[in-house]
Amino acid sequence: MPKVEELKNIQDGEKKERTLQIGKAADLEAQKETLPAVEVKNHVTWINPNFPELPFDIQEGKPTKLSMFLMPSPADGEKIQHREVSRHHLRSGIVGRVVFRDKTGLLYRDVDAKGSGRLQWSESDINKLVVMPIEKRQSEPGEYGGLLEASAAKTDAEMAEYLSGIGVRTHRALAISALEELIDKDGKKISLDEARKEKIISEEFQPVIEARAFGTKARIGEIRTRDDASPRMRKRSGLLLEDAQVLVAQELGKSTEEFGREEYLEWIADTLGHNLALIHNDGWWCQYLGMGHNVTLDGRFTDFDSLEKVEDEDPGSREVLFGKDLVDLHLALDDFYFNSNMDFSFEKLGDRFIAAYQKTRKK
Repeated sequence: MPKVEELKNIQDGEKKERTLQIGKAADLEAQKETLPAVEVKNHVTWINPNFPELPFDIQEGKPTKLSMFLMPSPADGEKIQHREVSRHHLRSGIVGRVVFRDKTGLLYRDVDAKGSGRLQWSESDINKLVVMPIEKRQSEPGEYGGLLEASAAKTDAEMAEYLSGIGVRTHRALAISALEELIDKDGKKISLDEARKEKIISEEFQPVIEARAFGTKARIGEIRTRDDASPRMRKRSGLLLEDAQVLVAQELGKSTEEFGREEYLEWIADTLGHNLALIHNDGWWCQYLGMGHNVTLDGRFTDFDSLEKVEDEDPGSREVLFGKDLVDLHLALDDFYFNSNMDFSFEKLGDRFIAAYQKTRKK
């Protein structure tokens, strides 16, 4: 994958393609937060056939270096790499930023790995992330903090392909690899048999890592640029907003002069309204949109474990559920606007979102 210097040259160079989706990748790479990770034994069980030219070596049945696992405390002699982490994504991290296309020519940049360990905010420093041991989740029986189960990864991958096929902007799963090792609380590699014997995971649980592709992985719920946010958060949020704006401008073939912050936010409102209507037209509801965590800054829906098909036999209940999605996403956009510290009226943005939804929605 390109190094920071190479990304910077592409970003600043006069010879780059107008539509190349680099955004502010070099700046993001230079300011990223990392934690130690190590490659664990794994084998690839599925590769997305809609990405014929991936920018990294990956073969079905073979191990992939994308399957890196975060370590609570690196063991002596382990070959450590440093994985990008974020306080908003506690079991996934970006493994690289590099531009590539799917079969249809759509461009992607951020590649992440989900199921690669458990993160938590430090008790002594709220701005610091630490790696925590795997933990059984009390709220969701059969689930483990930091891990991703094989069937959940498969469902997410299939749903992303399906929604993308009907025109919805989504993340895309690139590959799924089955883990043969985990990292214990002491930072040691252990086999799955050992993990089950020590009651770290159940006999039935099959941990995998899902490699996913985004434009930008950052979510609208991450943005905090107002004065009540910490200086660090304001700086990071400002960069993420600028990056998304440039990414979308490049995707549309526009300069940032003709596609400013107001045009970008209007595009977000239009895009999210249109895409939510497509999902509802197909009979699905999202359930968790209110916090803005499942919506990226370049208008993609993501994390489909909460998506649910609504039964056609009860049209009244269906419209209630779809209405909840609509209200939740409107509130998320309201928060996004507020935390983006804009100087124009949100009413216009909200009206655009509703208008775009109603234009696409089939009754």
